[in-house]
Amino acid sequence: QARQIAARFRVDAQVAELGSQQDANFLLSTAAGDPIGVLKIANPAFSRAELEAQDAAAAFIDAAEKIRTATNIAPEGSEPIAEIDSGGILFARIIRFLPGGTLSGAGYVRPAQIAALGDLAGRTCRALAAFDHPGVDRVLQWDLRHSMRTVDVLIRHVTDPHRRDAVESAAGAAWRVVADLADDLPVQVIHGDITGDNVVCGGPEALPDGLIDFGDLMRSWTVAELAVAVATLLRHEGFEPATTLAAIQAFHAVRPLGPAEVEALWPLVVLRAAVLVVSGNHQSSIDAGND
Repeated sequence: QARQIAARFRVDAQVAELGSQQDANFLLSTAAGDPIGVLKIANPAFSRAELEAQDAAAAFIDAAEKIRTATNIAPEGSEPIAEIDSGGILFARIIRFLPGGTLSGAGYVRPAQIAALGDLAGRTCRALAAFDHPGVDRVLQWDLRHSMRTVDVLIRHVTDPHRRDAVESAAGAAWRVVADLADDLPVQVIHGDITGDNVVCGGPEALPDGLIDFGDLMRSWTVAELAVAVATLLRHEGFEPATTLAAIQAFHAVRPLGPAEVEALWPLVVLRAAVLVVSGNHQSSIDAGND
């Protein structure tokens, strides 16, 4: 099916499936094994306007900050977004393949990589502060403005009662702090998912310098961009809260944090963690056969 869809873009390619929680992604390669791009078939929950916003934001960041991004690379003579009739309309596109590894997993992350991640998040926010599109105003479980609602709705999927109580307690305490600060937290368009899975490392030092997967692009609190990046670091080997300071300092050097943002940052990290726990349990329950 993926090869047939790729042919809609006038591309004859070798196809290899890539992972994703919510889309279907396939690496397209030449017969010699050289990457052509990534065929992305979007989850039908998302509209064409949302996908157009993601493509526009990727191109905008690339132009504004020279950050490598997964831009739409519609081959000549084809539409940027193809409509596929598969018992319902699915949207497909081919996006740029970024060479280099990611920070996926829980292995050791070097101090230079920590700082580079914070810098990347800061530069992304700096660019997106001037970006707008009709497709960014959406309600997502990943928007930390809705984090407590997400925990309340999905907490039943955490079946261990002690773990469930711990998540509810931590999230509730964090939300009370954030709610008091909410009026003083700036809002803008953010990538929303600058994590180990979605940053690509390049150059001789393998530093985070590229961004993929704009599926969580949204308007939200600016500081949420940093909170997501901090939360992704905490799962790595040897990390504790203080270890993330290099990322926070690097972000702050590019996009200075206000007093309310500084106070809200750690509670937002806790809320991001709570959302990951409840969403991960929910996803496992509805897609248990997906390794």
